[in-house]
Amino acid sequence: MNALLLLLYLFYSVQTAVCVVDKRQDGRPAGLPPAVPDIPSASAYVSLENGVSTLFQFKQYSENFEYSLQFDSPNAEGSCLSWAIGFPSNDNGTNLCTFLENPSCMALIKKDMCKTGIRGFGFCGQVLGSGGILLDGYDDQHQLTIDSGRGTGLNILSKDSHNVVGKSLMIIYSPKNGAPQQVACGNIQKDKSALINPDIPQSSASIKNILHISSTILVGVVLYFISS
Repeated sequence: MNALLLLLYLFYSVQTAVCVVDKRQDGRPAGLPPAVPDIPSASAYVSLENGVSTLFQFKQYSENFEYSLQFDSPNAEGSCLSWAIGFPSNDNGTNLCTFLENPSCMALIKKDMCKTGIRGFGFCGQVLGSGGILLDGYDDQHQLTIDSGRGTGLNILSKDSHNVVGKSLMIIYSPKNGAPQQVACGNIQKDKSALINPDIPQSSASIKNILHISSTILVGVVLYFISS
């Protein structure tokens, strides 16, 4: 009789313990940070001649933004690069700066603008941000981050004039071989984000199977002692 009571106690204890494990696995495991929403981001890609390209990336946080501009020249042939954002978007699917089809705007592109910087475009485009770099001293120009930082004022969420989405990134680039500078543009578009810290898949099914098997075995043992 004492043995029967002991087995019943063990059966109840194991069942309770497994149920507690099952409950924890149905929730988010302890120690992991809570799931966070996507970080809104935007980017623009500009392709130049001879496989040279630039990638502009913009991330929006609650109180500020971060940006970076990456330059890629497989043969390290870049001499100078200047950039600016805020120009009218390019609607023909190429890296041409369509707003420069206006002769008055094209006349503002100076021969040495890559070195002097992009400025003074008036009605042709509002420059919201700009920068530049001399590349002659860089022997390795593969995926080179040439500019980055953070600030306030620009965004990708509001509907005001400081929203960079839908505007164009203009690149003025000069190669080392003395060839004429190249001018190209790319639209800044919102990125498709992915969730950070996705929830771990629930594993309660396997625990419930263990509970079922353990219960079946213990009930069989109890019935064996009763029949004996």
